Amino acid sequence: MSVVQLPLARAIDIPVLRTLPLRMARSLVTQYWRRAHMLTVPAHRLQALAVFDEGIVQSLASLKLHLAQAPAMEADFHAEIAASGHELQQEGPAVFAHACIEVLKLQLGRPGDVAPALWNDHLQTHPSAVFNALRFCFDDAVGAYLAPRAEQAVAQNHPSLVRLLMRLAIARPGVCDAYAQALNAMAEPMPGGMPALCQWRCLGQGDEAKALQALETSSDADAALVALALMGSSQQITSAKALLARAPDSSIALGLCAAGAGHDLAVALRAGRFPAMAWSQQIYAAALVGDGPLLRHLAAHTPWDDELACRALADSVALLTGVPCDGLFDRTRPAGERAQWADSTLEALPATGPALRLGLPRQTVVLGDAATRVGTPLRQLLYIEQASRMSGALWIEADDLASVQALALTTASVFERAVITGTAP
Repeated sequence: MSVVQLPLARAIDIPVLRTLPLRMARSLVTQYWRRAHMLTVPAHRLQALAVFDEGIVQSLASLKLHLAQAPAMEADFHAEIAASGHELQQEGPAVFAHACIEVLKLQLGRPGDVAPALWNDHLQTHPSAVFNALRFCFDDAVGAYLAPRAEQAVAQNHPSLVRLLMRLAIARPGVCDAYAQALNAMAEPMPGGMPALCQWRCLGQGDEAKALQALETSSDADAALVALALMGSSQQITSAKALLARAPDSSIALGLCAAGAGHDLAVALRAGRFPAMAWSQQIYAAALVGDGPLLRHLAAHTPWDDELACRALADSVALLTGVPCDGLFDRTRPAGERAQWADSTLEALPATGPALRLGLPRQTVVLGDAATRVGTPLRQLLYIEQASRMSGALWIEADDLASVQALALTTASVFERAVITGTAP
């Protein structure tokens, strides 16, 4: 259950307690801080991420209740949030919590009380924190408040707000029809990959020509590729190959190439045709295409003193073999021991035969099994790979707690569950 579904109790039902909501305000900061960390560091699983999502929702539900019954406590909430952010020395999580308080006031029908800092200082300094606050608290009231601001943002040349509104429309199109329609109208005349993706996510209107043009001319080519994949465009693999050649670190292009041109991708990696591609991207590619010998070769060059690199290798080996390998980033173990562990695990795979995933033929493994074994960004690559394998267009409405990022592809969401089950409109 999400915060927008929780009914408000009457004031006579629950007494106002000061200590609990203040703890919830602090918890909002710390839970978001931990969650944000998990989305940037490989080898964090969906089950762990769900714990923090649930913690954020519980904090929001408590704060909403107390804001409704004791509005005067708002200043205390902001003070606790500021103190918690100062203790963590992290401004972003504090901005997220401050923004959540403002958006909860929109839910409670008090738009006049929303602090201008939400759309000015906070949005300019930490746009992702404001976006996530809106995403967690988005409902009909919030959507109705934001819908008329789409046209205003364009007229006032407010690019940060325009981008925020489009990101929210991409993430939560099915919650508020008025908002989806307003953002579709805003995005329709705009060039670029993100407007093309916004149009598709809001009303299922596919502008393939706009997306293809964005791949050549705009800075949001990844969004354009996602739009092509969700539309079921026949140009998606060709476009992905071209983008990967131009921008080897494009994760979306890598995922699409792994899905539709896996053999060609493996041959190119073996031949060293992507010298500018990061080592972590190369091992992710080897794991996605199910090439054990290639991953074993790349693993021999692992920088064992780099925890992020070791985490990336652990995810890649786990995806290919099905063997949990979290010990690979345990730096209390000698580097030689970890290197031997990785090599022996990969050596045990058959040298010939079909492409592998979880130690089985890749085509027999469903996304639901694979996605739970790895963290981001490899999990994101699995989602975009699977979207490309759908037989047709994919237009899915977001649910009340879709844990999505800028392109609706980073964490568990209804989009991903639909891909897992193979549903399509």
